[in-house]
Amino acid sequence: MADYFDENPKFSEDTFRHRFRMSKSLFLKIVSDVQAYDEWFQEGLDGRMKKSFTPLQKVTSAIKQLATGNPPDEGDEYLNMSERTSRECLEYFCETVCKRYGGMAVNSYVDQRATTSRYCIRLMRIGITYLAC
Repeated sequence: MADYFDENPKFSEDTFRHRFRMSKSLFLKIVSDVQAYDEWFQEGLDGRMKKSFTPLQKVTSAIKQLATGNPPDEGDEYLNMSERTSRECLEYFCETVCKRYGGMAVNSYVDQRATTSRYCIRLMRIGITYLAC
């Protein structure tokens, strides 16, 4: 996670925007919102009494799946996450986004770049379709 979120990140803001299809500030706003809205996104202990993934890791997994269109079993070696956990991240994320942002105007949470607006609309549609909310 230090590659993107450290004080001196390995990758630039432009690289972040390219890989996640949104600005880092929007990404962090979404992390903060879903963490405050749903306790599943709060860090805790798993069934084995070990630290669970952080909210940042959970949201990163979900948004990367949405941004790339890859299934949960692809590409989470970076986060060291199982397919099941990746799928749960996507499911909880979509459900939480639907509940949290469902009645709001999408443009109030995005910058005015067309690509970001299209991404958020796509994210909402995927969430609504995926979870039928």
